[in-house]
Amino acid sequence: PGMSQSKSLVKMMQRQELIRQQLEKLADGMGEQDNGSLESLQEAIRQMEKTEEDLSKNQISNETLNRQNQIIEKLLEAEKSDQERGKDKKRESKEAKQLPHQVKDLMSDYQQKKMKQAELLKTIPPALKPYYKEKVNNYFRDLDKD
Repeated sequence: PGMSQSKSLVKMMQRQELIRQQLEKLADGMGEQDNGSLESLQEAIRQMEKTEEDLSKNQISNETLNRQNQIIEKLLEAEKSDQERGKDKKRESKEAKQLPHQVKDLMSDYQQKKMKQAELLKTIPPALKPYYKEKVNNYFRDLDKD
């Protein structure tokens, strides 16, 4: 039983060290981008080093287990901070862009054509019954209001 326990301790130490090394690479890659997640990562790395030391001395205690829970909390804090930073970039406001002159020109051309067509219809009255003539007049009066 003593031999299998020391093998499992060695495996745990190796895994712990591998995870710590990956976190160190991640922290180095972050630079000064996000202080919140960087600080949480660095704190988790320091606690992992203490845990590795306890494992190497075969001194696993409640303090070691509590430290492992704290490491998990720090990693979760770093992840949350990183996610919030990603959201902030997505939510940046952008200045409104002016329409290109071509679109403005097209709109003014459209307005002019619309006015010409309305004038043409006013000048050439179709042979309509009085009821429909009144409807057409109301339509043109409403167009002029716009």
